[in-house]
Amino acid sequence: MEEKITKMLDMLADKIVERMSGKFGQLQDKVDERGGERVLYTIKQVCEMLHISKSKLYRHQKMGYISPSEYVGRTPLYDQQVIDDYLNKFRYYE
Repeated sequence: MEEKITKMLDMLADKIVERMSGKFGQLQDKVDERGGERVLYTIKQVCEMLHISKSKLYRHQKMGYISPSEYVGRTPLYDQQVIDDYLNKFRYYE
């Protein structure tokens, strides 16, 4: 009985690894299509860079101030140009 459970868990782990590597492969393909220079950031990384909370990022996304550049699955990704444009919208000049 334990052998069957172990075998099933191993199969499940293999499936998870296949799916995750597939998603990362899709992301790598999208970056390579554009010359490999483009860096994409996750929600967590963007929030840390801008020193804002996730809820504020979502709120600004809903208001149209920022929008994801790409989606990998259901994961939104932002490139540096989008982040720079967002920052320029809130830049105050003297």
